[in-house]
Amino acid sequence: MARFTWEQILNKNRIREYKGSKRAVDCRNEFENDYDRILFSASFRRLQDKAQVFPLEKLDFVRTRLTHSLEVSSIGKSLGKSIGCKLIDIAKDKDDSLTMHMVEDMSNILACAGLIHDLGNPPFGHFGEVAIREWFEDKLKRNQDGSFTFEDDKYEFQLDKQEGLDLLNFEGNAQGLRILTKLHFVIDRFGMNLTTGVLSSVIKYPISSVELEESGLKKIGYFKSENKVFQDIAENTNISRSRNPLVYILEAADDIAYLLGDLEDAFNKRIISHDIFKKRYEAFIKEEGYEEKTLEESLSFYLSKNYEIAKEEYGYEDPGEYALKSFIIKLNNYLKEAVIEEFISSYEDIMNGSYEGDIIGNSKANNISLFLRRISKEYVYTNERVVSNEIVGYNIIHRLLDIFIPAALNKEVKPFKGYDGKLYSLISKNYRFVCENNLEQQECSEEYSRILLVTDFICGMTDSYAAQLYQDLKGMNV
Repeated sequence: MARFTWEQILNKNRIREYKGSKRAVDCRNEFENDYDRILFSASFRRLQDKAQVFPLEKLDFVRTRLTHSLEVSSIGKSLGKSIGCKLIDIAKDKDDSLTMHMVEDMSNILACAGLIHDLGNPPFGHFGEVAIREWFEDKLKRNQDGSFTFEDDKYEFQLDKQEGLDLLNFEGNAQGLRILTKLHFVIDRFGMNLTTGVLSSVIKYPISSVELEESGLKKIGYFKSENKVFQDIAENTNISRSRNPLVYILEAADDIAYLLGDLEDAFNKRIISHDIFKKRYEAFIKEEGYEEKTLEESLSFYLSKNYEIAKEEYGYEDPGEYALKSFIIKLNNYLKEAVIEEFISSYEDIMNGSYEGDIIGNSKANNISLFLRRISKEYVYTNERVVSNEIVGYNIIHRLLDIFIPAALNKEVKPFKGYDGKLYSLISKNYRFVCENNLEQQECSEEYSRILLVTDFICGMTDSYAAQLYQDLKGMNV
C-alpha cells in the first residue's frame, strides 16, 4: 500500500469530465460545485422524511436523516479545517505539505461527504437494511461452487458468488455509491458525476462482498454493479484496500452528531430525564475512577452548575433541559477536540494506510463515547415506541419486496400492461431506464439487475411514502 498524498485525497477528477469549459461567471471550485449538486438533488431532499432513530415520527423537532446529515456536514467541515490548519505546520517540511487552499478543499470535501453519507439508507432507519438482508436470506441458497440459487414461488435462477453476497450483505453505503454514480440519472449515466475526491471520502469500506469474508470487516463499500466505478475511484484516490484518510474524520463527525443528537432527541421526547442522565453520568465518573479536576469531572460539575443557574438565576421552567442542552454543547467541543488530537497524533499511520480502529475509539474521548452509546442503547434504541415502529417498517419492506420482486423478474413486463406491468410502472422511470439499458453493469446477470431495480426503488422511498404505498397496494385506503 503506497502512502496517501494530498493530491490524491483532494482529487478533482470526475468519472466523466466536462464536455466544455465552465462559464466565466461560475467562480465555484469543483468541490463547491459538488456541494450544490448534492444540495439541490431529489435524493438529498428525500432524507427529510427518513428516520434517524424514530421512524414515522410526527414531532418536528426530532432529527431526520436530513437534519442529521446537515449536522454531520457542519461538524465534518469544522474538523477538516481545524485538522488541516494544524497539518500546515506539521507537514511543512515534508514532501507532501499542505497549503491553506488545500485545507479549504479538505473542509469542502467533508461538507459534501456529510450531506451524502446516509444517502443510500432505506426507509425506517438502519433496521430497514436488516429487513432487506433478511428477506434475501430466506430466498437464497448457497451452492457448493459458491454461487447462489434464488428460489421464489414463481422464479428460480442462479446468481454468481458476488451477486448473491451483495444481496445477503445489502448495505446503505454501497447503495449510496450506486445512487451517486448511476441512479441520479439527470444528465447522463454517471449520476451526479461528483469528483472522485468526494466519492472516495464516503466509501467507508473499500471492499466488495467477496472480499468481506476474508477481511474481518462487517460491511461492504460497493456492489458488483459498481465494480468498474469503484476501480476508477480507487485508481484516482489510492483507496484500493485502505480508507481515504478523510473517511476517519467523516466517521468521527457522524459519531459526534448521532451520539449527541440521539441524546437530545430522547430528552425532548421525555424518554430520558435530566435526573436520570445526571445520576448515570456521576456513576460513570466514579466507575472510571476519574480524579477531580479532570475534564470528565469538570463536565459533571458543569451539568450541576447549569441546573442551578437555570433554576435560581433564570427561573427557567425546566432547568434540567437548560442544563442538559448546555452540557451537550460543551461535550460537542470536547469530542471534536479529542478527534483533532487523535488524527494529528496518528497522522503517519493514517496516511500510510495502517491505522486501525476509529478516531473516537482510539482517542481520549473513548470512555465518554462508550457511556453515551450505553445510555442510548438502554433508553433510546430499546424504547417500546421505537422498536414497534421498526417492526412496522420491517414488515412493510418485506411486503413491498414480496410484491415488486416477482413483477420486476418478469422479463416480458411492460409498463401498464397487466398486473406486473402496472406494478412495474410505479417504479421510478430513472431506475427503470438504468436497468433496461444495463448501464455500466454489463458484467451482471439480468436477474441480479432486475432485483437491484426493486431495492433501488425501495431505498429511494421515504418512510411516509413506503407506508402509504403499502397501504394503497393492500387496499387499506380504499
